Amino acid sequence: MYKVMIVDDEILVRIGIRTILDWNARGFKIVAEAGNGEAAYEKYLALRPEVIITDIKMPKKDGFWLTDKIKADNPKAEIIFLTCYDDFEYARTALYKKVSSYVLKAEMEEDELGSIMDAIKLRLDSMRTKEEESKQQEDSSRKEDYLLALVLDTRKPIDVIKVEFEKNQIDWEIQKFCFVQFDFKASLKDHEYAMEKSVSIITACKEIILNKFSNAHVICLGKQFGKSITCLLIGVKITEMQVNKELSYIKDSIKQYFNVNVKSASSDIVDSIENIRNEVNWIYESADLLFYVEPGGHLTKDRVSEKGEENARLAMQDIAKEMCTYIEEGMQAKLDNLMEHVKKVMQMEKSSSFDTKFMIAQLITEILKRFEGYSETIQQNLTIQQDIMNADDIEELMTIVKDFAIEMISLISGLKLDNSDFLIEKAIHYIEENYKDKLTLEDVAGYVGISKYYFSYLFKKVKDINFSAYINILRMEKAKELLKQPQMTINQVYSEVGFNDQQYFSKIFKKYVGMTVTEYRTK
Repeated sequence: MYKVMIVDDEILVRIGIRTILDWNARGFKIVAEAGNGEAAYEKYLALRPEVIITDIKMPKKDGFWLTDKIKADNPKAEIIFLTCYDDFEYARTALYKKVSSYVLKAEMEEDELGSIMDAIKLRLDSMRTKEEESKQQEDSSRKEDYLLALVLDTRKPIDVIKVEFEKNQIDWEIQKFCFVQFDFKASLKDHEYAMEKSVSIITACKEIILNKFSNAHVICLGKQFGKSITCLLIGVKITEMQVNKELSYIKDSIKQYFNVNVKSASSDIVDSIENIRNEVNWIYESADLLFYVEPGGHLTKDRVSEKGEENARLAMQDIAKEMCTYIEEGMQAKLDNLMEHVKKVMQMEKSSSFDTKFMIAQLITEILKRFEGYSETIQQNLTIQQDIMNADDIEELMTIVKDFAIEMISLISGLKLDNSDFLIEKAIHYIEENYKDKLTLEDVAGYVGISKYYFSYLFKKVKDINFSAYINILRMEKAKELLKQPQMTINQVYSEVGFNDQQYFSKIFKKYVGMTVTEYRTK
């Protein structure tokens, strides 16, 4: 029975409405009457009738006020307006307020009111059915979530799981079990998907997954965790071939409907609850390992190789040097090849996604340090570590690094033109401060933050002399000054200007000065 409240300031009208129909036969029960809107609203709050038949013009608060109050509380409430006036303005206001119907008191008949109430009952029945179905789905979903949570929580005793399975009429003794993990993080990160839309898409995808396995006579307990879905498959005749077939169909459907390439992983198929519990750690691990899987790909245990993250970390120093050289010389193709190699190594080693992203962030930091001599703006403009740590898969990570390299090439090529004189003057100052030491081309290039190859080219271009000749000339000029001091021995002189061997010093001295050390001193 749906509850009805009659509101009219004329008692005869209320009696007439109450007696004009056999309300119970039509599925309704009159639960309240009121003579004005204010009293009616108090009774509405107490009794919550689904249908309100109300006059418009009443003392204190009228029918429009009552309608506004009720609709604010329950937009789905069915309201019928009564009036003595065949006035268009009343009808228009009724439509504006989205009431169910509009009836003239003077013309109200049993057939007319009966037809209105029958139509309302159909709407209410339909709404109630949908609410019950929704509640059943929610109850079922909660049960599935609970059962899946029991299996995933390795602290829960196996006996507890078995009892709960029996309560839910799942015969665990003759079943086979398999975990399946679906990952949407990378595929839904595209800018066209807002957060709200992503949630709706994952919810819809979960329904596709559950329905497909249900149609294949497989129980599927599925739960959404963020942008992933974890499923436990339960069936008498589950096979690897069947799982792969259903996964292929599911992924094709998701791709067709939402243009999303979902990744997946599956555990081994086992024949007991005890054994599927042993697969829990794997399914947790696979959720992270999907970071390395290509869009739309699938991961199984036999695709996971031994890890070797320490070797990868040791190699990062060499990779940084190589990247710097390619960036400095604008070798985009070689950079791309190097990044593909790095990607393949990381996919084979399969460290945790956090460790891999942290390694790449350190790599970028090392590269920025090597180029800090060019311009302080590089450090300010290229802070990409946060983007790296937020990457959802290996493809996105490598795209970030490649974009970084392209931007660096562009920056460096422009800064080379502007900063060449500055870099060489900085190098010369360093040489003059340290010429007494064993100074190499690589030492000076490292000090100014560029590769030794580019430094050599730049030095010759700016000073019109190569690096080794320049440093030898500088040393010889310093040696000539020292040789003019009688108290300085030749051994002291060559040691003071950065030579370890007197014979080599004498050879270089004659080459650049045009006479021997002895000849120069006696002169």
